Amino acid sequence: MRNYLFLFLTIHLLLGSCKNDPNSCGDGNYDQSILLENIGQDLILPNFNALKANSELLNNNVQAFISNPSTSNLEIVRTSFRSTYMNWQNVEMFNFGPSESVQLNTKINNFPISPILLEANISAGSYNIEAPENYYSGLPALDYLLYGVGVNETEILNTYINSEGHRLYLSDVTTSMYNNIKTVTDEWNNNYINDFISNKGTAAGSSLSLII
Repeated sequence: MRNYLFLFLTIHLLLGSCKNDPNSCGDGNYDQSILLENIGQDLILPNFNALKANSELLNNNVQAFISNPSTSNLEIVRTSFRSTYMNWQNVEMFNFGPSESVQLNTKINNFPISPILLEANISAGSYNIEAPENYYSGLPALDYLLYGVGVNETEILNTYINSEGHRLYLSDVTTSMYNNIKTVTDEWNNNYINDFISNKGTAAGSSLSLII
């Protein structure tokens, strides 16, 4: 949290020193690449990497759970789900570049979830988890699938023991999440980080404007 507060204050001071020329700030000698490198290397990349690692763990834990639905395995999935949700809060604001290209925000955290649509998908056995602006996938869908398919833990567990459709849907949701997160994270690490750092200025489309 302190890192994000520092980021906010730094950008606020930087913009406060800007003159009428949108590409001229302070004395004109400030190297934005230092700021952008700090934001990219110390904030964005570590948080995307953590999200990728936890979403992969979540997906692996889900696969173990659907192979062997048990109380202990369900709790393991729930724990990794909560960790992934917390990781997501640290990157959701960076909805530009690779994230915008794959519409990551709408695929990971489009809410509110529609249990009616979700259950209809399961009943039909036919659905498109990757459809943009849907209300039956991502973290909100997992929230329902892990806590809302029964009135208590026993009913929830029995749902997965008895319903192949629910097991498959749970797997499809977490697999989709991981694949999309991996795509965005790999793009940041491989190419986009350099583009982000070099995209200086304060005009629309610059890295600083995208952050703001």
